[in-house]
Amino acid sequence: THFHMDVIAEGTVLEVYLNGSAALSARMYDRTGGNLGLFLSEGGAYFEAIQVMAVAQLSSALLFF
Repeated sequence: THFHMDVIAEGTVLEVYLNGSAALSARMYDRTGGNLGLFLSEGGAYFEAIQVMAVAQLSSALLFF
């Protein structure tokens, strides 16, 4: 099974969307910035075509979503 995942982090807010639908919203008070990590607690996964964009770039990219 394949999924498209968008992760948006702005300030202390984190939002995760799977296939265009909201899947998770959280606050990150101790975020130090500049780092990205993906992990699973069980099972396995393969991540590909990972892109990191500034929020301003993402906003203009979403106009075509």
